[in-house]
Amino acid sequence: MIKKNNPQTSFASRQVKNCVAKTSWLQQVNKIINWKPIERILADIHPARKGRPAFDPVFMFKILLLQQWFNLSDPQAEAQINDRISFKLFLGMDITDTGPDETTICRFRKEIGDKAERLLDEINRRQFLEKGIVVRTGTMMDASFIQAAARPGNKKRGSKDQDATWGQRGNPLFKEDKERNKVIAKMRANVERPFAIIKSKWGHIRARYFDQFRNEIHLYLLCIAYNMRRAYALLG
Repeated sequence: MIKKNNPQTSFASRQVKNCVAKTSWLQQVNKIINWKPIERILADIHPARKGRPAFDPVFMFKILLLQQWFNLSDPQAEAQINDRISFKLFLGMDITDTGPDETTICRFRKEIGDKAERLLDEINRRQFLEKGIVVRTGTMMDASFIQAAARPGNKKRGSKDQDATWGQRGNPLFKEDKERNKVIAKMRANVERPFAIIKSKWGHIRARYFDQFRNEIHLYLLCIAYNMRRAYALLG
């Protein structure tokens, strides 16, 4: 994992950056977020004390965000980073640079581990509050099923996803249930839009990974990406 260090950007890169920065919302997100606290949280990933220098952790974290916003697999992310100028500018690359390969992206996501929750807390509780955005907490659940990455096992055969289980869909609603749904519909509407974007636009209709831990990390990343995008909409 070689980190390219080229302090001198080309004239063409500067010209392109001036044009794209005026229109790309990705550049606005870059300005809204203070990446220094995120850098501290990720500091012990890829220390690279020996051997070739690794890609910067914040750089890699930004790639994970791009994957959520644009619903990209690891191979797609590798290709798009090398192809899209707006991606390169968001990541702080020169237009002549090449990004990490899909294996590096996959490995970094695994190494985030339990840091994902800390990252979400940093974005919600600190950065947004400093900018006057109040993140309200409460209990509101999306009760729909998320299809596992593989069929659950049974007595005769196992499953690639050991954490996948069979679910049972709820009974027809009674009249009382329908009336209750009407009463709480306004409260539900506040969270239906985030769920709709995360599931319909960002592809979280089906679990992407084969175990619960990695899927939890993915969900945290989706929430971080959504809140950053929402912050841009409120502040932009």
